[in-house]
Amino acid sequence: MVSKVEMEKDYRGLLRYRWIVYASITSVYFLAYFHRVAPAVMGQVLMKEWSLTGTALGIMSSLYFLLYAAVQVPCGILTDLVGPRKLLMLSAASMAGGSLLSYMAPTFAILCIGRALIGVGAGLTYVPIGKIVRYWFRRREFATMIGLNTSIGNMGAIIATAPLMRLITSVGWRNVFLYVSVLTAPLIVINMKFVENSPEQKGFPPIEPDEVNLTENSSVRSRIAQSISV
Repeated sequence: MVSKVEMEKDYRGLLRYRWIVYASITSVYFLAYFHRVAPAVMGQVLMKEWSLTGTALGIMSSLYFLLYAAVQVPCGILTDLVGPRKLLMLSAASMAGGSLLSYMAPTFAILCIGRALIGVGAGLTYVPIGKIVRYWFRRREFATMIGLNTSIGNMGAIIATAPLMRLITSVGWRNVFLYVSVLTAPLIVINMKFVENSPEQKGFPPIEPDEVNLTENSSVRSRIAQSISV
């Protein structure tokens, strides 16, 4: 039987470790907001590169938002089916792939496909982050942590303004996409290593005594699968 002292030690460990989890998952949201704003800064450079019209550039930029919106309904279903941790890593991989494709893009059409992949990845971030936060933080902390997550995302948007313009001037827009893709790869590994759907999967006690983890509940998964197949 686990002693009260050991339980308290495990709980203190949980309170410390959850910040590693939080930093790992919000780093992905930071990138999602960075990608949201980046085309506004790159616009003039891209128009010059391929002699684009404002309409063509607007279509390319809007692909992020169109795909972001399109994946919102399946995002909730996928979060319950495959688990938030796996879906978050998939979203980061999609953004990394889109960035790499944008770096290599020989034509404007390929650049648009890269932008679409980034939009899909960004659209798959918010819901799984919310579910992970739900199990790693207390109920009374949930709103605060989600608000902080949004602030971290906005920091990514700020980096995609004047600092991004300086970087583009120094290394070129293609290398910016390459750097972002390379930066995203270790973030995927970090999330794979340190993040789990719930504290119990890392050997910690639940964040609240009456917490019931539904993330791996097979009955929930089966009901979702049945509803989709109907």
